[in-house]
Amino acid sequence: TFLLVMLVVPLVAVLYSLQGEAKYLGASQVLLSDRDFAGGLTGQGSLPLDLDRVVDTQARIARTPDLARRVLRSARVDATRADELLGSSSVVPLEDTNVLEFRVVDEDAEIAARLATAYAQQFVTYTRAIETAAIERARKGILEEMARLARQGGRNSALYARLAQDAR
Repeated sequence: TFLLVMLVVPLVAVLYSLQGEAKYLGASQVLLSDRDFAGGLTGQGSLPLDLDRVVDTQARIARTPDLARRVLRSARVDATRADELLGSSSVVPLEDTNVLEFRVVDEDAEIAARLATAYAQQFVTYTRAIETAAIERARKGILEEMARLARQGGRNSALYARLAQDAR
């Protein structure tokens, strides 16, 4: 009985593992900026940023269905839905860094690599659009304040000069 168990268990384990499909991991990394450009324009970015919090926030942004749909379009992978991509992928902050690693598991090594690369690229594009919008809002606020000062005759004030410098 003992010998039978010693032979059958490994045989069953080998047969079981051969039935499973191979899985491949594609990974790509993104270095996050530690600067708040919009906050610098408005004066609200003077507080030190908690990098752990920033990295965790960016990792959460990366897990949105909207971004997943963009990744699929960019990688030209039609058979996968956004929720499937989110289920077969992860975005992991690398310990003690401001780097996010985008990981995608797929049965096709080339697709896993393509999706991981597209995921990182689309994340950069997506977050850059968010940051650009924030910078544009900050710049618009500066220009509105300059116009208000100009209407009140304050073109020669120190505040107007500082705002003009910030608007550049």
